[in-house]
Amino acid sequence: MTLVPMQESRSAPASPPALRLEALLFELAEQRFALPASGVIEILRACALQGLPKAPPLILGVFNLRSEIVPVLDLRRRFGMPEKVLEPGDFFILSRVAERRLALRVDGVLSIEQLEVVPASEAPNLAPGLEYVSAVSAVSDGVVLINDLDSFLTTAEGALLSTALTLEHEARS
Repeated sequence: MTLVPMQESRSAPASPPALRLEALLFELAEQRFALPASGVIEILRACALQGLPKAPPLILGVFNLRSEIVPVLDLRRRFGMPEKVLEPGDFFILSRVAERRLALRVDGVLSIEQLEVVPASEAPNLAPGLEYVSAVSAVSDGVVLINDLDSFLTTAEGALLSTALTLEHEARS
């Protein structure tokens, strides 16, 4: 029996299948990002924060929301973007991150949309080093990176935050 090599296909590779996702689009440093809407609890206007000693550096501070102390994570720090002073026009996206309620500080909230997304692991031409991205969506005027909420806090940062919150609670008692 003689084996004959198969001819290579000259057609373009098939695109990965797109999935639909309801996502909250937001702006940070004039760039557009998104979060799965299922992980968003509430959108709030930014307010003054109290410092939280011993918290990880990406935690800006805490605020009191209906008798609950909520830590605020600075996505600019998480993504390595230039810092910006917290302004009244900024927003907090109250989310569930790694089994805890956490507010994400963003510059603006744009909309909730149904997006066709491709998992980041299957997206062609996606740059490496995007460890917080779970999916990508091509939209009419560019690309939107869908962030993975549970990746925003490492295990070590979560432990530091828990310790800092416990110390804060004990200091208030």
